[in-house]
Formats: sequence, C-alpha cells, structure tokens
Amino acid sequence: MSRRSGYTGEGGDSIMSWPRSTSPTSSEVRLARQADDPWYIAYQDESTQWCSQRMDLEEKVANLGDELARKNLMIFELKRIVEEEKKNSELIRKEKLRVETDLVGDMPKRQ
Repeated sequence: MSRRSGYTGEGGDSIMSWPRSTSPTSSEVRLARQADDPWYIAYQDESTQWCSQRMDLEEKVANLGDELARKNLMIFELKRIVEEEKKNSELIRKEKLRVETDLVGDMPKRQ
C-alpha cells in the first residue's frame, strides 16, 4: 500500500471513497494504520512484555517486603527472649550464690 493511496478499509475501499457521513475519525484512521504497522505491533508487544515484567517485579518486591517484615518481627522477638533469659540467668546466678553462701555459713568451722 503506498502512502498516496491512503488507508484501505475492509472491502478495499479507500478512505477517500467513503461517504462523508461514515468516514472514520482521525483517531480511527490512526488506530487502523497502527494495527497494520509492524513497528507499532512490535512496540506494543514489547510494551506488554515490559508491563508484565514490571508487574512481576512489583509482586516480588512486595513479597520481599512482607518477608523482611516477618524476619524483623522475628529478630525483635528473639532479642526480647534473649534479654529475658539473661535476666533469668542473672537471677539464678544470684540465688545460687546466696544459697552457697548460706550453706557455707551454716557449716561448722573446722579447726
């Protein structure tokens, strides 16, 4: 199709031969030309692929964010447990020392 002949619609009629009342709008002509343009089709295919890849990446980022939040919560909980265990260990150590001191104090002295 040469540029001079213009868009050929269904049935082979040129835009110029269509009756005025049914002539396509400029956007319809543009869309019709784009539909036949291999460069535009390739662009659309690539654009669709990029969009799909972007959506996949956004989903992966969201999943990583969720995983990071869960792990941060787990780290926070583990730190709390470690601090609690340290306090318990210190209390046990002090109690053991007190009991040992009491036992030593209750023992008869050797001569």
